[in-house]
Amino acid sequence: MLKARDSNYELLKIVAMLMIIMWHILCHGGVLNNSYGFSKVFFNCLSTFLTVHVNCFILITGYFQCKNKINLKKLLFLNNKAWFYRVIILLLFLLFSSRLFGKLEIIYNLLPIPLITDDAWFFKLYLVLYLLSPFLNKLIGCFDKKEFRYFLIVYGLLFSLLPTITNELFFFNNDGYSIQNFVFLYLIGAYLRNYPIDVNKNTLKLMRIFVISCLLNFIIYVCGVKLSKYSINVGSMLTSRIVAYDNPLVIVASIAFFQLFGTFKIKSKLINDIANLTFGIYLLHDNYLVRSVLYNFLGFNTTNYSIMTIIDIFCFSVIIFMVCMTIDYFVNLLFYKISQNKLFKKFSTKLYRMVFNIKERLLFEQSIK
Repeated sequence: MLKARDSNYELLKIVAMLMIIMWHILCHGGVLNNSYGFSKVFFNCLSTFLTVHVNCFILITGYFQCKNKINLKKLLFLNNKAWFYRVIILLLFLLFSSRLFGKLEIIYNLLPIPLITDDAWFFKLYLVLYLLSPFLNKLIGCFDKKEFRYFLIVYGLLFSLLPTITNELFFFNNDGYSIQNFVFLYLIGAYLRNYPIDVNKNTLKLMRIFVISCLLNFIIYVCGVKLSKYSINVGSMLTSRIVAYDNPLVIVASIAFFQLFGTFKIKSKLINDIANLTFGIYLLHDNYLVRSVLYNFLGFNTTNYSIMTIIDIFCFSVIIFMVCMTIDYFVNLLFYKISQNKLFKKFSTKLYRMVFNIKERLLFEQSIK
């Protein structure tokens, strides 16, 4: 009998995806740009608490993938699902929308691998990180605890602290939207797996670290707003890094939030099943075509924001989550039915063997050299 999988980090995936949806409403819905006065201050403060979402997903990846081998079938499944959603959404817009499409835009959407669209940035970086994971795991195996910790400190100084305090004049890191930041987070997740910290009795301490890190980040933002009256360059440098994924305070908050869920003792098949649908939720709601109509449809096209807007943001985030989750559930059923087809099984088996043989040939040639 298989042992039930722990659900603490699966619950974190669900919470992080809800935070991502809320964050997208703040950004793509125009709330941050179009709010004024105290409302703007409040929503910027809220954003500092939400920005840990992406980092948490990569920490989870590093935590588990550092002990696993690369799974080509999983990689193919993720890419096929992303491709499926891109094509279906494009066809729906071509049929039912008045939006005009250029030939290149149609071709880019029909390509099996996302190349251009900015909504696919996470997926593209995740694919690269996953392909790099066997080599990163070999690197991790070369370190003892002290060496690993020293390596993380040096890496963090170069690719987190220095880009932050120099406004990316020293190592451009694209605000953490980069493979070097994903690698850093992967390695941190792997470190926490290889050298676990006893967090069972530190729930309140971890919560305090998370809250303090977020508040410190917000205080720096407020200082930047004040200083911008005297020096636009200094002010913009402080305010622009508030939601950067490679911001040291965001990384500390992300680690604390990740570790916080490590203190939970939960086993739930329902949580695990919902967590498996979070990737589809991301693909659906943040597709750039869906994004172009979603937030106007929900009414986030006004400048009349108040603190009470947070209720609308949360409620609509839950609705988006539930709708996308339901769609992805049925799409998974469709994929399962297709995978059970005899012709598909025959084709996929041949394809997998071909890839495996290529891999074995490369390894053999390398061993000869």
